[in-house]
Amino acid sequence: MGKASVRYFGAKWGYGVGWGKHKFITVVKSPRELARELHLKAVTKEYLSRNRAFIRVPFLGHYVVGERITRDEAQAKKIPHAIVYLLIKDKKGNYFLQKRASAKNEYPDLYTVSASGHVKHLESFEKAAKREAEEELGVKLRNMHPLWKKPARLDANNPHRVFFPFVADYDGEFKLDAKEVNVKESGFFNEQQIAALAAEKKLIPHAHKFLEMVKNQKARN
Repeated sequence: MGKASVRYFGAKWGYGVGWGKHKFITVVKSPRELARELHLKAVTKEYLSRNRAFIRVPFLGHYVVGERITRDEAQAKKIPHAIVYLLIKDKKGNYFLQKRASAKNEYPDLYTVSASGHVKHLESFEKAAKREAEEELGVKLRNMHPLWKKPARLDANNPHRVFFPFVADYDGEFKLDAKEVNVKESGFFNEQQIAALAAEKKLIPHAHKFLEMVKNQKARN
């Protein structure tokens, strides 16, 4: 990804970046917002530079080719966008899995990771993971760290979704959002229980793939 070039446009600030034949500029309203944009660019640069094979267009937060896009637009147009994937563990090393609510449009009544969601404009990956944990589960995270440095392309049906995985401990009591999560059937699972869910095809496919990657990583370590 090319270097950022800062410019001043009358009452606005902006910067341009280039990636091969793709060149675009993003205009912001203040130097403070510009600093946040450039920080986000620095956060994403390492991930994106390692994954140019499947990220086909310039990507920075939710700005693509200079235009702010919504989650629905990104999905409809198959534009690469970031999704945080979070595993919360207890003192025994078990992972919290949520069972998606029956009303969900995608994969209702199937199990997935502790929390996940799209990264918002001007939001770091870490901040997005913490926000999703509070919104969906009602807990605060601590000791959070990425599981590996580069993102994972987990969903074969949606290769434009770029997953950034984190693992964390937690503080407080779980207060699940019943609109998002099946409250009664979500909880902590050990490796044998997770394997049983996979055998019964009760895991979302990309969550199953991800949990297998986590298991293999633990085995190597």
